Formats: sequence, C-alpha cells, structure tokens
Amino acid sequence: MSDELNVLTSDLRDMSTTHDAAAAGFSSAGDATSFVEWKVLATHGPICWSSQQALCEANEARKSASEAMMKASNDLSQKLTTAASQYDQTDAQESGTLGRTMHC
Repeated sequence: MSDELNVLTSDLRDMSTTHDAAAAGFSSAGDATSFVEWKVLATHGPICWSSQQALCEANEARKSASEAMMKASNDLSQKLTTAASQYDQTDAQESGTLGRTMHC
C-alpha cells in the first residue's frame, strides 16, 4: 500500500455534480406522493379515515427522510467542491514556491 495521496480535482467535482443530482432526485421523491392522502379521502369518503391518517403519517415520514437525504447530498456536494478548490489552490501555491526555489 502506498503512502502517497493522489487527488484529481476533476473527480471531486464530478462527484459533487453526482451528489447535486442525487439531491434533486430526493427532492422529487419526497414530493411524489404529496396530497395522496387527501385524494383518498376525497374519492373514498370518511369510511377510509383510518387509511387516510396512515397515508398522512407515511407521507410525513417519507418527506422527512427525503429532506434529510437531500440535505446530506447537498452538504457532501459542497464539501467536495470546497475540497477540489482547496487542492487546486494548494497545488498552485506550491508550484509557485517550487518554481522560485528551483530557478531552472
């Protein structure tokens, strides 16, 4: 196993983009069944009140989970973008330092 760390900032940015897309997907998933519980009540009437309440609770749990995953994906995307920028800045800084030291 090598102790050397190699980072391609383009890979970090690609992963950031992937997590942005995932966040958008989680947002859509959270909204996919919005208001279905009210549609059940409207189409089936009060006889389905307990089913409507169960759907309401399930939708709230689904929306909370989707929002948590969206937040986690957005957070990771931002961290990956920041890391890529910091690696690029460090490379540029150290390249300048090395260039001044070597005087080729």
